[in-house]
Amino acid sequence: MRGDPQDVQMSTDVIQTLCRKTRRIEELNITGGEPSLGSAALKEQVYSLKKHDCKIGAFFCSTNAQAYAPEFADTLTELYRYCEHPASCMLTISLDQFHSAPDPLALQEYRKIHEKLVDRVT
Repeated sequence: MRGDPQDVQMSTDVIQTLCRKTRRIEELNITGGEPSLGSAALKEQVYSLKKHDCKIGAFFCSTNAQAYAPEFADTLTELYRYCEHPASCMLTISLDQFHSAPDPLALQEYRKIHEKLVDRVT
């Protein structure tokens, strides 16, 4: 899990095949590297889930929140809306010795995603 950074992403073909052959994923885990750096891949995954009617029960995502990524936030919001159990979805911020303090803007904006979810569920 530690080592030199690599620019490696799951291929679109793998995502498409998974979504086409799977009808339901109880919990989707989105981790890294840093997921907010792969906004395009996450967006492709959400698109594929919808296109192939692959249901998602909930998801877990962990980010270091080093910088705010609007496309990442928008895609997570879309994923929250697609999930069958959005109250069970989680977005966590990793705080450890390997990361600097999170960006205050990122924390503020990612909290808004949670607040939208809570408002929707209650």
